[in-house]
Parts: sequence; structure tokens; C-alpha cells
Amino acid sequence: MQWVLLVAVTGFAAAVDPLCSVYDPFKVLPDNNKFQIGGAFPLHGDDCKKLLPDTVQEIVAIQWALTHWNQNPANYNAKLGLYAGDSCSRAQEALSQSLRFLDSVGYHEPKECRVESAGAKLLGVIAPKDHSSSSSLGTLLTVANLPVAAYTSQSVSALLEMDVQNIIATTPTIEIYVEVLVKLMVALRSNLVTIVEDGYSSEIVKRVVTQLNEADIFVSDSLDIQTPDLAQALEDSDSEIVLSLLPKNELIETLNDPTIYKMDKLWISLPLDEETLDVTDQAKVLPPDSKIEFISLQAEFVELPQFRDYFLRVLKNNYKSYQLLTTYVQQVYDCNSTICEVDKEQLSQKYLQSKSTEAAVRLTYAFAAVGQKIGSNVDKERVCAHPTSECVSLIMQELQSLDYEFGINDPAELAGQRLSFYRGRGNVLLASGMTVKAIELHNSKGKINVYELMSYTSGSQPAVTLSSVRVTDQRRRSICSPYRPFCGQCPNVQLVNGERHFLSIPRHYPMYLMGLFDLHGGGTCQSMKATDISLPMAFIHTVWTFKQRFPDLFLLKNLDFGALLVDSCSSGKQAIETVVRAETQCFRFNQAGRNITIVPGSVFGYVSALHGDSQEALKGYFSSGDAAVALVAADSDSAPRHAFTALPGARSQALALLRFLNRMHWQFVTVALSEQV
Repeated sequence: MQWVLLVAVTGFAAAVDPLCSVYDPFKVLPDNNKFQIGGAFPLHGDDCKKLLPDTVQEIVAIQWALTHWNQNPANYNAKLGLYAGDSCSRAQEALSQSLRFLDSVGYHEPKECRVESAGAKLLGVIAPKDHSSSSSLGTLLTVANLPVAAYTSQSVSALLEMDVQNIIATTPTIEIYVEVLVKLMVALRSNLVTIVEDGYSSEIVKRVVTQLNEADIFVSDSLDIQTPDLAQALEDSDSEIVLSLLPKNELIETLNDPTIYKMDKLWISLPLDEETLDVTDQAKVLPPDSKIEFISLQAEFVELPQFRDYFLRVLKNNYKSYQLLTTYVQQVYDCNSTICEVDKEQLSQKYLQSKSTEAAVRLTYAFAAVGQKIGSNVDKERVCAHPTSECVSLIMQELQSLDYEFGINDPAELAGQRLSFYRGRGNVLLASGMTVKAIELHNSKGKINVYELMSYTSGSQPAVTLSSVRVTDQRRRSICSPYRPFCGQCPNVQLVNGERHFLSIPRHYPMYLMGLFDLHGGGTCQSMKATDISLPMAFIHTVWTFKQRFPDLFLLKNLDFGALLVDSCSSGKQAIETVVRAETQCFRFNQAGRNITIVPGSVFGYVSALHGDSQEALKGYFSSGDAAVALVAADSDSAPRHAFTALPGARSQALALLRFLNRMHWQFVTVALSEQV
């Protein structure tokens, strides 16, 4: 396998100018090279100086896989080459390097200028592993019809956000993690979560919310990690389950905040990339005195010890000769350019397999196996003589029908496993056999116990294994309460004037008591009525006094409700429309920067202080029996069916007056009548 290494590393040493040499492509060009894959890789940071060790390992892993493939005599007519250009983690350079690769295989040749040649045929483009670079590549792929393979979830997300077609993924995507979450929520008998995110992943959050809603799992709130008093916001949330979409470092930092880890809730972590919580991280994530329960969704990766030995052997034998490997050893093993003597044991101690190494190897084998199927069929080979749309369709069809079994000439760690694909969400071709596990960390008497709750293996028919270590009833549940706007009851919401609707404390409540008042008048509801505001103030004060003074009497057991004040603008029509809307439609208004949505059925009663025609119109509506709840009015007229009055009726007042006159021995009185009587 040494000859492949020499081809690979000489590409990095070719340029003399140290500021330019990083852009020299890494190439694997076997003899009789028939097919080609390639793309841009972030080998360095955006300063083009700091090396990214994981990317180096992933490129060498692709080369290692190609060595196995190309040295297998059975693949003599399907040898596969690699082109890898360093993007320096810059979006512009990622696009530039991808274009250089496509140019090297004749992709940009006009149809009229193509000639038959024995050169390597294009099978696909490898997307950069980082989000910004893949987004840059996506601008090209929206107009270029090409197979694009991704081996990190970040690159898949970026490509999906750009509406790129023909995506192939060999790593668990965000959509797969959400599928696991849905299965877990079913096991927990829950359907409500609150999302905590970092503010930089709004598109991912939208995709997660959409997928959850399709599974009848709802989101009560979506909170930024920088939200002031985050713990209080989580406590106020309806949900008993918190779903975080955070990088690992932010997750650990957040869960080490006493205001967070002492909450009596369940926290589920969904990773934004391939980062997992190892044993060291698990010890950090929950302090010994934590009350919060924690579940981590994380992918299971296959360790590749043979690749480790190969990679370390490459380092040991070549780090003094090639600049890339010299820089790798200096950076990873913390030694300078003059003193950097490392032996095999030292190299092994600091070796840590990249989380994307296995995915990069499987991606390589997927293209290699498709190349073998095309190269062994004259008609298919003729279709892919040039990178046409017909060839792209053929490659995608071959990938979807692929069923490759790793054999004795392939990496030993994968022997006996199969490589196949299925269509997932977003029309992405996903590798079958990827495993995601739900790991629970539970604090018991100061000791952190680790349980594997669920194992999910991807496929057109995914395999799900549940292991109930603790009794189900001991686990926290999070259920959507009735009349919640975020629980799927409001597909269509009517916006109403926020200046005519008022909550004393602007937040969502399970129930509401609505007060109707004539605060304005006129055709446009602009003129202020000369109305005593003591009535609406008394309404608000009475509700909150009642809520504060009487819970001990169990009058409000397990019930919280808000006082919703509505200005009916001295219009009977407006008053009736308000009641009908509350009974039949979701409506939303803005108050204090918050969107408040009222769900039909959540208003359990109406209090009216209307006058004249407005009050008569409202009473007429309630007397019809169409309203499902009752009206309490502040007038003395006789109350219709489903309505009550807070004042004594006219007959009662007349009897009281007669008794008063009789007691005072008055026989003659003067009566003054208003026009409304």
C-alpha cells in the first residue's frame, strides 16, 4: 500500500511557496484509473496555518479505503481515484477547489467539444464537512446536476437548506436523530417539548419542529441559550421535557448552571454534529447534586483499529519528510520544528479516531461499488462516458439499489457488513445500518448512572430496540394540555388588533375569562369614550384577588386562567364577532413583544359591562343558546338564558323601593326617567 501514500503526500509537497502550497490538491491516481471522486476539504483553519487534524485523518481514511479497493484484483476494471483540495475552511475556496476538481475531469467541456478519452469518469462530488463551505458548494449544485456525497450532518443540513438534489449521506442526519426522538417520546408517552438552541441554527430548528409536528409532537417554546433568566423561562414553560440543539461545549456549560441542573425536568440532547458524550463528558454533564434528568442521542461509530495502525505507521515513517505530516505531529503532539522525536507508543497514546472516519470510508466504498457496477456493463459505461444528466440518474439509481457486502479484501472491521441506501426525508439517499442510541444519565444519591434506553438502526424499515431499565411510571411525562395553541389546534390563525385586547400578565394560559368593555367608540374605534375605567380595573383586580386568596379552598385546583380584557368599540356587531371568534377560531394578538394565541374553547366565561344597543345585541346572541359558556352582565335588566346579571333585576329593585317608602311613611314621590327606559 506504500505506493498510494507516495502519490498522496507528494501532492502536498509540490508547491514551494508556503503560503500557496496548501492549495495544491491531494491526489490518489492508481494505474488504470477508471473513475474519480473528489471535492474540497477543510484541512486548515481560515488562516491557512492551523491544521485541522480530524480532516487529515478523514482524507487518509479515504485513501486507505481506496488502497483496499484498488489493490483487489477483482476491481481491476473499476479502480477509483481521489482529488482533495484544501479549502482553508473558507467558503470561497471550497467553491474554487470543487470547480478545479470538476474541471480536472472535464465536467465544464461544452457538449460540442467533448471527445472520447480513456480518462477517469466522474462519479460524484464530496461535500466539505463544514456548514458554510457546503452552503457555498450548494450555490453551484443548484444549477449543476451532480451526485454530492456528505459524510457529516452539518454538510447535509447546508445542502438541504440550499435545496440541492442528489444528496448521498453516510452519517446520521438531523432527520434521523429526530426519528429517534419521536420513538423515544412515544416510549415516554409524551408529546410536548421546549426547545433550547444556540441562535445560529434557525433553519435546523424549523426542520426539527416541522418533523416533530408531523409526528404529533409539539413545541411549547423555542428559547435562545442567551435568553435572560433561561431557567425561569423553562420553569414557566408547559413542557416537562427540554430538547436542546446545542454544541457539546455549550451543552455541558448550560447543564452545569445550578439554576438549570436543579430543575425537576427531563433534558434531551440532540447533537448538531457528530460530537458524542464520552465517559469524560458524561462525568462533566451532570453535577452530583443535580435533580434534572438527562438523555443524550448520539451515534454509534465503528472503531477501526487497522486504520489506526496504518495511520500511525504513516506518521512514524513520513512525518520528517512531508510538511503536512510534520505539521500534524507538531500540532497534535505539541513539539516544535527542531525537536519532535516521537515513537509509536507516543503516537498511539494521543490517537483519537475522528467521528467522521467511518462515514468517510463508507462513502468511498459506496462510490467504488457503483463504479464497479457501471464499469462491468458496456451500456452503462457508455451512458457515463461523460458527466451528463443521464449518467447522474444512473449513478443515483445504482446507489439506491446497491447491496454491497464487505469481504476479505476490504477493511477487516467491516467484514460481513452490508452497504445499502434508502430514500429519507428531503429525498436524501441515506446509508442503512447507521445506529443512534438514547443514553440516559440518572443521578441516584450523588452517583451518575448510565443507561442505554434505546437503539435505533437506520433503514427503510428501521430497527428499534427498547430496554426499560427503570419503571416507566418513574419517568417524567410531558403532555399537551387542552386549549394550547401550540398543540396542533391552530393550523390557521386570525390576527386581531393588539390595541383592543389586553392581558394583565401577557402569557399563555390554559383558560381565560373574557371581559367586554366599551372603551372606544366611533366608526373607526378611535374616539375615547368618557367611560369610567374603574369597571375594567375592577374586573382585573377581582380576578387576580380571587386567584391569590382562594387556592386553599381548592376552587382553582390544578387550574390557572388569565383575565382577557377586550374593547368592543361600543358596537354590538364587534361584541358578537368577538364572542363568535373566541368560540370558533384561533386568534392572535401581540402584547409586550409576545404573540398571544387564544384557542377556541379556552374562554370559559364572559363578563360584560356594555351598555345600550351593544348589551342588547350581546344578550340576544346568548339567549339563542348558541354560546357554549355563560355571560355575566353588569346591568339590572332581566337576564336571558345562559346569561346572569351582577345587579338585582327591575322587579327586585321595585319591591325594595316599595319597602323603603313604606318604612319611611312616604306616600308621594317624584320620578325622573331617562330616555333609555
